[in-house]
Amino acid sequence: MCAAQRPLQETSDLIGEIYDAALDPSCWQVVLQHLVDGFDCTSALIRILDPDHAKVDFSFTCGFTTHCLRAYAEHFVRVDPFVQALNRKPIGHIGVSQEVLSDRELQRTEYFNDYMRPHGRFHLAGGYVVREQGRVVQFALQRERRAGAFDERNCGCCAC
Repeated sequence: MCAAQRPLQETSDLIGEIYDAALDPSCWQVVLQHLVDGFDCTSALIRILDPDHAKVDFSFTCGFTTHCLRAYAEHFVRVDPFVQALNRKPIGHIGVSQEVLSDRELQRTEYFNDYMRPHGRFHLAGGYVVREQGRVVQFALQRERRAGAFDERNCGCCAC
């Protein structure tokens, strides 16, 4: 649901939760759960990574198993076509997976077949919200195929 469709109080509460989490990292789990619920997602994350060296430093996540997070850090960060695409986008750009690859192209990748599909993920939205000292803070939402693609209304709700 887009912010324009979301009740003003609910949007205000979510913004307040994001500010709270910036001051108290233990609050990120609640924020991510509310985003998963509000945007009909299977998962969400905020992660710090070094995109130039394909290294994950830290993650706050909702809807990911320990195995899934480990597999990403150990291998899939190196073949993630979305990290590569985000490196070319400005900070604050919130994009969707279809900007990077068509659904058909995505389904031909190792990243999709061995990482996304087994965990029920198909559509993505996200971007880098901070870039500093060779590290980025990445924000992302993931959905099952049946939930439909993210669109501009969804992404406008998340834009920095």
